[in-house]
Amino acid sequence: MMFCPSSADWGSVADWAGGLLTGAGIIAAVVLAGRPERDRRRQEQVARRALAQFTALKLRGMMSSVELIVGHFATSRPATWPDDARIDRWRWIKHPIGMEGDAAVRIEQSELLTFLDGGQAEFAGKLALYSRRYASLFELVREYRKMRSELEALPVENDDVDGTLLRGSVAWQPSARADALSAALEDEVTLIADRGAELIAEGNALAAAFTRSARVALKEPKFLVEG
Repeated sequence: MMFCPSSADWGSVADWAGGLLTGAGIIAAVVLAGRPERDRRRQEQVARRALAQFTALKLRGMMSSVELIVGHFATSRPATWPDDARIDRWRWIKHPIGMEGDAAVRIEQSELLTFLDGGQAEFAGKLALYSRRYASLFELVREYRKMRSELEALPVENDDVDGTLLRGSVAWQPSARADALSAALEDEVTLIADRGAELIAEGNALAAAFTRSARVALKEPKFLVEG
């Protein structure tokens, strides 16, 4: 027997209209129910994208701070000083003042999660390590300032100081503490310079890989770091 319904089987126009309205209502309900979820996902993606941009900006600022510190402690010996004189480097480096404004900057856990959740665990780990080493560099600078302030407060035999730059002819009254601080300051200059150079290289590597890692983590092939 073939399927060939009679006109009675199709029902009236009113039946059809009612059925269509019911079907449309069901479809609308499904669409409306899914909209909040889509809106939530869209908002979360916008927030993650903005956080990645903020992290890139923060990394750029941290790199600039490192370069500032390295430049300060890499000051060359004054041309007026004899090359053959044995003078500790810290003596011609100005006392570092005003360098701790960015010391508290950190890459936060929420920023790392942007990359961890997006499958970029290796990049997130390097970013976290850079943040910790960045903090340790500022700790070295703080220690240097503390020791230098202590040494400058000790009695001197001759006071040849031009305000902020200690000349090579400054001599403290002989004491074990003066000798220890002078040696420690020289070691600290070397450590700060070496740590800073390492951070510059690490920062450049992170900056070069940032866009690619963010694109993968955000699933946005066209993501670009602004600025």
